[in-house]
Amino acid sequence: MQERKFHTKSPTVDISPKQIVFLLHGYGGDGKDISSLALNMRRHIKKTVFLCPDANQNCSINPSGFQWFDLSTDDKDYILNESIKSELLIKKYISEISLHYRVPLIKICLSGFSQGCMMSLSVGLTSDEKFNSIVGYSGKILDPENLSKRISSKTKVLLFHGELDTIVHPSNLLAAIDFLQRKKIEVETNLLQNCEHSIPAEAISYTIRFLKKNLKLSINMKTKSDKVAVIGGGPMGLAVAYELILKGYKPEIFEADNRLGGMAASFNFDGLEIERSVSYTHLRAHETVLDLVCRLLLE
Repeated sequence: MQERKFHTKSPTVDISPKQIVFLLHGYGGDGKDISSLALNMRRHIKKTVFLCPDANQNCSINPSGFQWFDLSTDDKDYILNESIKSELLIKKYISEISLHYRVPLIKICLSGFSQGCMMSLSVGLTSDEKFNSIVGYSGKILDPENLSKRISSKTKVLLFHGELDTIVHPSNLLAAIDFLQRKKIEVETNLLQNCEHSIPAEAISYTIRFLKKNLKLSINMKTKSDKVAVIGGGPMGLAVAYELILKGYKPEIFEADNRLGGMAASFNFDGLEIERSVSYTHLRAHETVLDLVCRLLLE
């Protein structure tokens, strides 16, 4: 399976956006497919960047399309592992975009269709911070037992499903309602009449009203502008500064040395870069550390 970096197709680019909406396509599709949804939304939701990335894998049954995880097998463990790999990549991608536009997660909506809906739920509910909202169409919770152990966010969820859907059975909507309510996560749902595996106009209209309401609430929240002093420019200090930026703060690092990195920094020895001290990665490192590593491109 060929893996690839995200390629983003965005129908609009705002110089200084107030919020961001990510739209994740379905199995075998691409960012261009779902960008038509963004074209409808952008007319009503201003000062917003809509990003529609291609998935990180070429689709096994449609070479011209992409997939977030392979569905050519019924091996549930394999599917789960592949989805978690994509989940980490999406989180890293979102962190980069959030940092680039200086838009915190509370002003970011995750949305997706079918397989993209499954990924939006997994990413949004296992994030260290709350997103503004999650909007899903014709999807499901991929592995409730696994997700139940990893939930760390109570992001609000809006779900749509066609009552005639034969690709992802509408019973998955009822299962998602039960799961989310048990986890005390706010959820709104719509079972769409005479709708198959698609996103009809009424779902788009409802989504626009939902996003305008919820994103407006986040806009009215004052962005943190306080400066924060970080003492020490080693790995821990740099990681803290990075997370503070994502939360809307303006960190200032104070380091006694003339370089950043602490004992993990390197020096030049006759043209060879050598680390100051021994470095190692604990194989049982907490998943938060592993998530940060992936987000910083150290794969």
